[in-house]
Amino acid sequence: MQAIYYNQTGTYIQQKAELIPRLQLQEREILQTGITLKKQPNMVQAEFERLSDLLFNWAAGLIIEYKIE
Repeated sequence: MQAIYYNQTGTYIQQKAELIPRLQLQEREILQTGITLKKQPNMVQAEFERLSDLLFNWAAGLIIEYKIE
């Protein structure tokens, strides 16, 4: 997220916690989930699947956005 935000804005935010409020909702949720998982690695399977879908769909959109023709 830091690299994507830098690419989009030209501003590098070193602390992920400072970056969260600057992101769009989907990216904010993905980054916050990553931070939470580091602190609490045990996650309910249903929540894991929902968040995996979120990450997959976000990444697919990003690949399409940065696709080189």
